[in-house]
Order: sequence, then C-alpha cells, then structure tokens
Amino acid sequence: MEWDVLDLKASHIFTPSAPIDSEKLFRGRKAQVKDVVDAINQKGRHAILFGGRGVGKTSLGKILRQKLSTIEPCTIISPYITCDTSDSFSSIWRKAFLEIRHILRDEPPDEYDLYKDHQFEWTPYEVRSNLELFTSRGLLYLVIDEFDKVECPDTRQFMADTIKLLSDHSVNATLLIIGVADDATGLIDNHQSIDRCLAQISIPRMPQTECESIVTSGLVTLGMSIQDSALFEIVGLSKGLPTYVHLLALLASRAAIDAKRLKIESVDVKRAIERAISHSEETIRAEYEKATFSPRETIYPQVLLACAMANTDEYGRFQPSDLCEPMRVITKKEYKTQGFTVHLKAFCETERGFVLKMLGAEYRRKYHFRNPLLQPYVLMKGLHAKFVNEEDLRLRRLDDMPLFNYSHEPTGGY
Repeated sequence: MEWDVLDLKASHIFTPSAPIDSEKLFRGRKAQVKDVVDAINQKGRHAILFGGRGVGKTSLGKILRQKLSTIEPCTIISPYITCDTSDSFSSIWRKAFLEIRHILRDEPPDEYDLYKDHQFEWTPYEVRSNLELFTSRGLLYLVIDEFDKVECPDTRQFMADTIKLLSDHSVNATLLIIGVADDATGLIDNHQSIDRCLAQISIPRMPQTECESIVTSGLVTLGMSIQDSALFEIVGLSKGLPTYVHLLALLASRAAIDAKRLKIESVDVKRAIERAISHSEETIRAEYEKATFSPRETIYPQVLLACAMANTDEYGRFQPSDLCEPMRVITKKEYKTQGFTVHLKAFCETERGFVLKMLGAEYRRKYHFRNPLLQPYVLMKGLHAKFVNEEDLRLRRLDDMPLFNYSHEPTGGY
C-alpha cells in the first residue's frame, strides 16, 4: 500500500478550505439544486441563495454547470463572478461581461472595448441590452457570489432594478446571486417588488444523512471505511456544516493512514479534533478567546459550550430554555434560564465579540452563532478541555431526530 499517495488523495477528496467544484464529489442539497435549475430553465426567473457561512452555497453554485450539462444539450454560458468590498454595480458587470467574452472566445470588435472601460458607468438598462446580445449563443446564467461583501450603497438597489428589467423584457438570462444573509433582504434592496420573478432559496445546515454521505462516499473513493461510532462523532461535531465534515474527515483519514489502517476509528477522530483545534483559522480562535476570557473564574466557557450543544432548528437557532439540559450535563448542576441570562446577553455585545445574534422580542427570544463556523470549534474545545465527553454529546446516529436531542425536557423556562 502506497500510504503517501493515499494521504495526498485524501486531500483531493476532502476539501475543507475550498468549495467543491466537481459534481462527483458534491453530495446532498437535492431540493436546493432543483430550485436553482428550475429558475434557470424558466425565462424571466432569477434566484438568490442565502444562508450562513460554511453551509455550502459556493459549492452549489460551482457544480451547476456540470449538473445542467447532463440535461441541456445546448452551449452553456455560465460566468462565475466573486465580489469583494471594492466592487460596485459597474465593476461587477465589467467582470461578468469580460468573463462571458472569455467563455465564448470573442475578440474585441474594435479598439474601443466597452467591457474593459473602467470609466463607463453601467446601468440596469445597459446590462439588459448587452445580455440580450449573448442569449442567442446558448443557455446563459450568471453566478454572482459573495454579494454580501459589496459595500457600495447603490449596488443592491441597482441589482434589484436589473432583475426586474430582465424579467419584464423576458430576457433569456438568469442571475443567481449568492451571499451570507439570514434572508433575501440582507442581499437585495426592495426585493418585494421582484418577488414574482425571484426564487429565494435558503441554504440551511445539512441533515445528518447528507453529512454522512460526504464522509462515506469520499472514503469509498479512497478505498477506506469508518466505524459507525467514528462516523457519528464526525457528523455530530460538524453540526450540519460541510466545511467541518470535510475537515474532520480529512484529518481522521490522515490519522488512520499514519497508523497504516484503512478503517477510521474513534481514536482517529480524537486526533483529528486535536489537529482541528490547532489548525483552525486564527479568527475562529480569537472569537472563542474573546467570548470566554476572564481574569477570574466564570462560567462563560461552559455557557458558550451549552449554546453549541443546544437543540436547534435547521438554521442553528435555539431558545434560552434549550441550554438548561446542556448546562446540567456540563456542570453537573441544575440550571434555570436565570442562571445564564446575563451570559447570553454578554455574548451579544461588544465586550464578548458579538459571538451570538439575538432574534425576536423579549420572552420569545432565539439566539444563533453569528459565525456558524465557531459552533463546532466550541464543541471540540469542550471535548479537549474535558468539560464533556463523547457520551455527553451523544455523538451517535439519531435518525431524523435533532443532533444532541436529550431524553427529557429542560429544567425551567423563561
């Protein structure tokens, strides 16, 4: 067995630092893929993909061309644009049209190339007129990723105007806008005026079965396998975020390869957790330290761990009462919500780094991690610090039940 080759192959199969760009490696999201394909196939229909960080929005956008090529016999023109903080409406469309020209291998018609002119200010009307020039060449859809990063104040309104104009004129081109947001309002201004022509597609966290499929299908490609207990630990710790599924699967497979085994065991996951903590992004580590640091002994680390362990909905949101049982497991004491309300409030403020976001009115409040990628890190830190063990987290297959579902009701209420 060439163990070094297998180790390198693992890093090609499990890619925590980069989006999936191959349909062969892409798993899950069937409903969302169907919604996007439906939008592309309907004239005058456009789509927004929104959700938290790390849920796989970019990967979905990148494999669309391969999905469509299996069902569409025509030429597919699919420029992929990534936005940054310096972008404006004009610069986004300059990138888009240059990419279209590159895909079609079109030469500039004359010395004056409109698509390269940085002085030219694009308007929704010019965008519509120029897109129409290319629609006869094939199936045209444009992916505009990381749209949430754009800081230019007019861009979101101009993009909404463009969508409405394209729809009103039945231009056979589809815009697919992707970004981090809780809803479409976070990406597009005045989106209510274009509701009829805009598919608003939420990308929630992945269900357990799809997370398991990422691991098991990848290991089949590697010629490896995994113990059930190890699989459930990886999936449970990842909390529905494919980024962490890939990270822990990669590190656990490498731990098994280092031991010259083709089957991942729980001991390999433990090594993976240690490596994941030390190799996590500096921003994640800094967020954790700011949220939990205190010169004296406090329960901030335990409360944040309880937040990470709490039962949530598919978007990672939990109520204060959902923390009572995790706090009992962590501290071996009974807790009511009054015992940690001040800590939840602090996690939503500057001093603790805004690690949580509060939603809803008093007595009906919900919380979620502002950065979803922090949540699995908190779980791994809790295991590493021995606040909890694997049995406490119940890292096992729960069928359609939520992760970390407890057998009895939480103590106390609001």
